[in-house]
Amino acid sequence: MDYSSLSGVPRFLTRPKAFMVSVGKDATLSCQIVGNPIPVVSWEKDKLPVQSGGRFKTTEDGDLYRLTIYDLSLEDSGQYICRAKNTIGEAFAAVSIKVGEETTVTESAPYFIQKPSNIKVTLGEDAMFKCKVQGSPPLSVNWEKDGRYLRNKADAGRFQIESSGESNALTIQCAQLGDSGTYTCRAENLIGSASASAALVVETHGSSNPGNWDSSCGKTASLLSHLQKRREEIRKMDISHGTLDAASAQSYSAVEGLSGIGYSLSRDYERAAGLTKGARNATFGALTRTCSVTEGKHAKLSCYVTGEPKPVIVWKKDNEVILEGRRHVIYEDDQENFVLKILFCKQTDNGLYTCTASNLAGQTYSSVLVTVKGNIIKKLPRKTAVFINDTATFCVELDNDCQNIRWLKNREEVKPSDRISITRSGKQHTMTIRECKMEDAGEIAFLADESRTSTQFTYVRCVIVSPTSPTLFKLETSVTLAWSPPRMERPIPVDGYIVERKKLTGFTWVRCHESHVPSPELTVSNLAEEADYQFRVSAVNAYGQSPYLEFPGSLHLGEHETGSQWGAEVAPGGDALFTVDLTKTCSGTWYLNGKALQESETYIINRTQTTHSLVIKNVTRKDDGAEVKFVANDVETILCPHLIAFKDRQSLIFTFAALSENATLSCEVAQEKTEVKWYKDGKLITSSKKFKVESEGKSRRLVVGQVEKKDAGEYTCEAAGQKLTFRIVDKVKKEVKAALSENATLSCEVAQEKTEVKWYKDGKLISSSKKFKVESEGKSRRLVVGQVEKKDAGEYTCEAADAFVHKEKVQKEVKAALSENATLSCEVAQEKTEVKWYKDGKLISSSKKFKVESEGKSRRLVVGQKKDAGEYTCEAAESLDFSLFPEPEVVFTNKEKVQKEVKAALSENATLSCEVAQEKTEVKWYKDGKLISSSKKFKVESEGKSRRLVVGQVEKKDAGEYTCEAAGSYFPNFQVATPPHRRIGTAQWWQLVLEVKAVLTESATLTCEVAQDATEVKWYKDGKLLVSSRKFKIETLGKSRRLVVEQLEKRDAGEYVCEAAGQKLTFKLEPTVVQKEPLIVQEHESITLTTSVTPETAAVRWFKDGTEIKASKKCVIKSEGASRTLTVNAAESTDSALYTCQTKDDKQEFRVQVKEIPVKFAKKLEAVKAEIGGSVSLSCELSHAKGKVTWSRNGVEVKPSKRFQIREEGTKRTLTITGIRAEDEGEYSCESRDDKSSITIVPKLVKFVTSLNSVVSEEGKEAVFKCTVSPSDAVVTWLRNGAKIEASKKYVISQKDTNHSLTITDLTLEDAAEITASAEGVESTANLRVREASISFTKKLEPKTVEERETVTLEVELNKPAEVKWMRNSIVLKPSDKIEIKAEGTKHTLVVRDISFADRGFYCCESPDDKTQAKINVESEFSNLWFHKYPRQGLEPLEVAEKGTVTFEVEVSHEDVEGTWQKDGVRLKPAPNISFGVLGKKHSLTLSSVALEDAGLISFKAEGINSSGKLTVTELPVKIVKPLRDKIALWKHRGVLECQVSRANAKVRWFKKDVEIHPSQKYEIVSEGVYRKLVINDADYEDEDTYTCDAFDDKTSANFFVEGRKPLFSPLECTGRRMEANFECETSIPSVKPAKWFLKGAALQAGRNIIMQQEGTIHRLTIIKTSVDMTGTIQFSIGKSKSTANLLVRAWLERKLEDKTVLERHSVILSCDFRPSPKHVKWFKGQVLIEPSEKYKIKRDQYSAELKIMKVKPEDAGVYKCRAGIAETEATLSVEGTRGLQQQGWPGAGLYDSLFYSRFFLLRRGRFPRVIF
Repeated sequence: MDYSSLSGVPRFLTRPKAFMVSVGKDATLSCQIVGNPIPVVSWEKDKLPVQSGGRFKTTEDGDLYRLTIYDLSLEDSGQYICRAKNTIGEAFAAVSIKVGEETTVTESAPYFIQKPSNIKVTLGEDAMFKCKVQGSPPLSVNWEKDGRYLRNKADAGRFQIESSGESNALTIQCAQLGDSGTYTCRAENLIGSASASAALVVETHGSSNPGNWDSSCGKTASLLSHLQKRREEIRKMDISHGTLDAASAQSYSAVEGLSGIGYSLSRDYERAAGLTKGARNATFGALTRTCSVTEGKHAKLSCYVTGEPKPVIVWKKDNEVILEGRRHVIYEDDQENFVLKILFCKQTDNGLYTCTASNLAGQTYSSVLVTVKGNIIKKLPRKTAVFINDTATFCVELDNDCQNIRWLKNREEVKPSDRISITRSGKQHTMTIRECKMEDAGEIAFLADESRTSTQFTYVRCVIVSPTSPTLFKLETSVTLAWSPPRMERPIPVDGYIVERKKLTGFTWVRCHESHVPSPELTVSNLAEEADYQFRVSAVNAYGQSPYLEFPGSLHLGEHETGSQWGAEVAPGGDALFTVDLTKTCSGTWYLNGKALQESETYIINRTQTTHSLVIKNVTRKDDGAEVKFVANDVETILCPHLIAFKDRQSLIFTFAALSENATLSCEVAQEKTEVKWYKDGKLITSSKKFKVESEGKSRRLVVGQVEKKDAGEYTCEAAGQKLTFRIVDKVKKEVKAALSENATLSCEVAQEKTEVKWYKDGKLISSSKKFKVESEGKSRRLVVGQVEKKDAGEYTCEAADAFVHKEKVQKEVKAALSENATLSCEVAQEKTEVKWYKDGKLISSSKKFKVESEGKSRRLVVGQKKDAGEYTCEAAESLDFSLFPEPEVVFTNKEKVQKEVKAALSENATLSCEVAQEKTEVKWYKDGKLISSSKKFKVESEGKSRRLVVGQVEKKDAGEYTCEAAGSYFPNFQVATPPHRRIGTAQWWQLVLEVKAVLTESATLTCEVAQDATEVKWYKDGKLLVSSRKFKIETLGKSRRLVVEQLEKRDAGEYVCEAAGQKLTFKLEPTVVQKEPLIVQEHESITLTTSVTPETAAVRWFKDGTEIKASKKCVIKSEGASRTLTVNAAESTDSALYTCQTKDDKQEFRVQVKEIPVKFAKKLEAVKAEIGGSVSLSCELSHAKGKVTWSRNGVEVKPSKRFQIREEGTKRTLTITGIRAEDEGEYSCESRDDKSSITIVPKLVKFVTSLNSVVSEEGKEAVFKCTVSPSDAVVTWLRNGAKIEASKKYVISQKDTNHSLTITDLTLEDAAEITASAEGVESTANLRVREASISFTKKLEPKTVEERETVTLEVELNKPAEVKWMRNSIVLKPSDKIEIKAEGTKHTLVVRDISFADRGFYCCESPDDKTQAKINVESEFSNLWFHKYPRQGLEPLEVAEKGTVTFEVEVSHEDVEGTWQKDGVRLKPAPNISFGVLGKKHSLTLSSVALEDAGLISFKAEGINSSGKLTVTELPVKIVKPLRDKIALWKHRGVLECQVSRANAKVRWFKKDVEIHPSQKYEIVSEGVYRKLVINDADYEDEDTYTCDAFDDKTSANFFVEGRKPLFSPLECTGRRMEANFECETSIPSVKPAKWFLKGAALQAGRNIIMQQEGTIHRLTIIKTSVDMTGTIQFSIGKSKSTANLLVRAWLERKLEDKTVLERHSVILSCDFRPSPKHVKWFKGQVLIEPSEKYKIKRDQYSAELKIMKVKPEDAGVYKCRAGIAETEATLSVEGTRGLQQQGWPGAGLYDSLFYSRFFLLRRGRFPRVIF
């Protein structure tokens, strides 16, 4: 089918296919697009346009569009879009390409890039279907017709299938009528399949002529009439708030009617094209309809379209396609109308709207001109918000003047007042509301005739928002609350914060402090009652209080036992744990004694969500009492003082035991079931005779029986990861008895004099004091307890400090290589500690062998000889043991490479070799364990690290095991073996078959050896005795016997036997054609192999390594007579092989070796500069011209493409890269077979990041030009008017990284020029302007005081001649009789004659660049200024009410006096509520909207005089803004009465009748900002009364009611016809709230049909007339109390069905009536339910039901029933035949057949789409 005639928006017949492809390959995206006009097609990648060029190529082939990408890279992966656009519309298709490595690319199933198209041909013409398909091979394509393969057709010869690459075609020759049908192209491969179909229509001659259609137009008249009526009805419809012109309601022409059938195109398209191309204000003809809509309203455009297939609809405005969005809604309604709805029309919506419809048959359209009526240009915003007491301004601008203007607030017209002003300036209208109040909020609207705009006006209460970021730090008995100040766009002062707490189970919030909290942090502690608490915070200021911000979660606080809740208890050497719980996740810092802690081995810091923990490892006693602090990083610092305290029961416990006595170690665990383990010096202890482990309750004991000295040491009890350590020591002295008030001495002796000890009493450390004296003398240590008292009795312990530290780090097992030194080291606790070293219990002293070293606390022993392995001990008050192990020395190396089995032929030499680790190492050789010495037979050789043994002329006896020994190491045995002998003799029999290969045409010799020289032998071939001849020669030489076969032929092959004395030796002779030496050919030369055959006609085949060679340019095969030649041209290294010339029965082999010529670089790649967008060439030269190279980038081969061009010119190799991109960066290599050359290319894009700016400067100064150039190594050149600037004193050029600058000093007017910065081809230009130096005053004015009537002269001087301007009090002075102005060169003078008091003030002289001024005072005897009206009292004190207006007024003696107003010493400035006035001598100050803080002292000052008056502001009375309302509360529930006052600080009192209410358990009085609440707990009936809130200046009252729980009533069900339904219920108490009745959830209202009554506690509902749809639930409710009942209404028959008789093929209607209207009606024929269908039409009105039976047949006769609920009626239907009527010529049947055929025909034909607005 020719799609060029298909008008409309572009459409994709095939879309591009997504696929994966390898790097370096090419990819093609194809799609088939149709449209009229022909669309413009463009391609995009990742939303960026793709231009044809370089690696990208776009092609067009008819309606097939392609994008080909060459030499794909990984960067080409992404989304590609094909976009087609014409004047009708736009379409696009997206596809993804993924480029991967070779291994990642997968195969793809077939897909069509061009599908076959529908074809219509005339009978006898040829038809051709074309398509294009792609997919992974192997790909098979087949054609089908109507689901059957074409090859199976009987006349398949007329069908020709052609395939060429991706193109496939099916040609049907001499099309026949039977060829019409659906043809399918099916493509398949191993991955999947795809298919595409198209239709073929074969017509007879003339069947498509439109002129012949007239005869059949009558058959479609009824259908066209229906469409015409439908179209006219739609045209008469209103287009939602718009109207169509009467002139537009024209019908379509006859041509249009034919177009609807699909045989011609509508001429409307041409008409629309002309309209849309015209100007917007052109006059449209009568053919264009118009639609007017009011601005802000909705416009609905609707068109009715017909056609098959269903048309595609496109809406356009002024030729631009309309896309569905927020204001444009496009849909199809229930009547098949296509609708465009424009919401909230604007002026921009004016234009010509077109609905275009297109399908395969053609295209049509319809247009309408939309006009939006509106006059408002600048509208009000949707929302307007201001603060209370601020000013709000509403501004609107009109397009045309309008007389009917109104401002509305909440739909009421606004009139100007003292706070509201309405102004107009030209077309701009403004309304201003000052001192905005709460009641001003609402909708503000502006009306201008029919145009309207509005805004929602709201106020912002001038209070802050809630605080943020609540955080709390919890300790045992307190909590620190922290928060962040409120975040607000407009700064508002915060006076403080209110923090409240509440029990988790309570209802009342209580303040946690008395006055406001000034900072965002508060610590709450000392709570009297222990409970779970919640906290909240609120910000306050003078305007009110913000909403509360609750802290998350709850905390348990209250009284606890005093103790160590602030600290951590830990034993010396143990770990201390500190934990802080926060309520939110935030970071923090830990401090120890004021220093911040960092994560380390000693300090372990963890955070899990809101929990922060610190672990201090290995706590020492110096840490006792340290302060730990935790600080959060996003709030104020929070201190958590934790004190580290020691718990002595966890310290080391000493147990004293005498020898041969038992020692008991005991401890207590937390759980009785806890199991413990005992260790001694780290080794597990098990129960035995020596040790008894006991467990009783929570007590755990270890009993050490009959203590010995070796039992002393450290014992550990471990349970659940915790340890308790004991130490058993000998009892030095069991008991020391001392008399009271005398001294007691405890003494002991240590091993070292320098050992330090500590004394403990009952586990507590003792320090020297008056009570205790610690003495040390030599090795003796004493503790003297002075003046013993009873409390001094107890257990004293002397503990010696550990001699060694870091024992766990000591390497106790040391391995050292022989002949190397070994170092044993440890660390002592004290630098002065002396140690002794022992080896195997013997004291070691320093010598050559042992070196004892000491450095600081480090002690080392260096062992310097081999045989020093053993146990070493370092002793200092305790001992450390070391073990020294010598490592075996490596003697032999590379053992795995040694040939351990050596086979040597007899009489030949055998060499055994190995390699030693050291060159000087000496070795010995052994054979079978016996030492070998050098001799003629054995030669021992040594070369470097290699050692060899050469066995000369090997004999059988030399076979055996040989061993090499060095430094006590033995090399694994060598095995030497000899081959077997070929000997024939009487003593030996060798069953050997020797294979002998010999070359054809040469001699072959078979040899053996006999035992005796005289032994005779016989030779046989294949069992036949051989005798000497020309062919065979038998030779004898000593014991050797030989058979020589001359000129060996193939027939000589066989088995030869040498027989002697009954013994045989067999030889197998095989003739071969073997080249003794390979044919060596130089690379690039030719290989020529020649052989001869017999006979000359014999055929040969050539093979290379077993693969047959075919004749080609490379391999030339020739045959001349008996000669056969193979020539391989331009030999390469790959041509090295075994070549074979083979006949049918014979073959000859040639071994060929091609000698490569080294390919080296004579000239390697050189570094180049590359710029993005430019080109670069990489070149190198080879050693010879025929060398081949490969180019690669980052290891990936570069292939030739449009961007990468590879050339070879002799020995020169060149790679040219054009259009360089950033991704081209990398290492480029040129690699030959034997050499490689590489360079790195880094493309750079030189650009100006910051350009030059023009500079204007004065002469004499300097000008600086700056720019930023990327990259930093770019070369920048400076130019002036195109000439290069060289650096000098005048021109200073500097650079720092990417910043470049040019400074031009000592500017002159001639320096003005154009300055250019050029960076490698990129330029930036700016201008330099030099202006003349400014004019300044060298002599300025000075202040003067003169007397009245004097002459005053003011004089100034400039630095150069210029004009000046004289002014007094900013008023320009001009020459007059009184004023004279002079100018002489640079000197200027002003003369004022007869000066008066009014001439005083500030005089100013101003030049173009400078000015000077001075004050002139004029004095006279009457010049003193005074207050004219109140010389003594001054300003009067005034009093004004809050928000009122007050004016202060003063009169002075002179006019033109400047004065200032002050409040409390601060000068006042004009403001919205402050205004100043001057009228002659009177000065006034007016303050409006006075606030309380405006009270103070008001002062007026003017030239030495001042006057003051006090302003008093009285507070406005408190008003009730929102009064109390009556409240109903349920019994035993809470009730809240609430009102709103005018001020947040207003105090109120609450009364119940006349009795004042005070806070108690019954009553809670709450004050929240301006709201006052009274909470009544546990409401009871006696609480019902009138409650009053008294605000002193105002009061409000309301009633409080208490009602019961639930009313009682019995449910009622109502049934019957036209019966009324009655419901009744009785409540337990009278209700103060009105009762409500509901039916099915909807509230009932009293009326004619519904009556509601109440008598006391009895409530009744009566429904007069019921209907079936009233069936449902009746609900009665008062307040929260409810009760329900069911109402059931049944239907009954009013008119029954009637029996009917009907003619066959006619229709009949059965109907009946019900009362009331039933919900559901069902029809039955017999007992079978009837469903709506084409046969049965079921219709329902309110009361009637109707069944219509279409085209009645005889079988339709029977009984029909209609059922509604339980009501049912039935009737009998009889059917009479129509055969008699037809025989009498009744015309009905024929007419019916005609209509049926017409309807069927129209449904079969395609219909042209038609559009109706």
